[in-house]
Amino acid sequence: MPLITIVTATLNCEASIRRTGDSLAEQANDSFEWIVVDGESKDSTLDVLGDFRGIIGRVLRGRDEGIYDAWNKAVEAARGEWIGFLGAGDTYERTALNDYTSVICEREASGRGNIDYISSRVRLTDGTRDLRILGAPWDWKRFCRWMCVAHVGSLHNRRLFAGGRRFDKRYRICGDYEFLLRFGSSLRAEFLDGITASMMTGGVSSTIVEACREAERAKVSTRAQGALAARTQRIWATGSGLVRSVVWY
Repeated sequence: MPLITIVTATLNCEASIRRTGDSLAEQANDSFEWIVVDGESKDSTLDVLGDFRGIIGRVLRGRDEGIYDAWNKAVEAARGEWIGFLGAGDTYERTALNDYTSVICEREASGRGNIDYISSRVRLTDGTRDLRILGAPWDWKRFCRWMCVAHVGSLHNRRLFAGGRRFDKRYRICGDYEFLLRFGSSLRAEFLDGITASMMTGGVSSTIVEACREAERAKVSTRAQGALAARTQRIWATGSGLVRSVVWY
């Protein structure tokens, strides 16, 4: 059973972190460690986390420069062969880690070679109702245009972080997208065709605009797209994203 490291970044998350902890405590597979990176919360986040001492591997406290800086700190401390990033308030399905492990073991048994990345489907929710299902198989031609995979429902093999490779902390929203873009079409990906997680959303329109701008920058900096194509895609994605925020949220 491969060890899986689950990373969660927190900052004043007393109202949401218990959902995440409960979902991990209920996992059918206990071959995991949970690393929480707390940016010096001022509320009772740490008190809530204290209720999960039995499953938390480490709590790393200290100021950070954003979520990707926090994730990088956790990668340094991670012991798992596979690493997943679960937001505060996000949850795994009870069989999620078992399902990931099955994909890993089946791929190894088939002799088809190693995989770097596993994605799945994710339920988008506002906490009271399900909004839609996210996540499609990784495909480079699609991925270089838009984030077709659901990052919350993904695992990364630790070799992706070899040689000091880390998330670019200058990003606020799309650092995970930029990180995967660096590997281009060489990324060896597998798709788990099932829902593994639920992801909370606030449905903030300004976030859509900023996310599209960051995605444009990521595509150009990694040479996944040329500047003109990336700008055109950003304009289209911003418009369609704002429409979705009205229709779905």
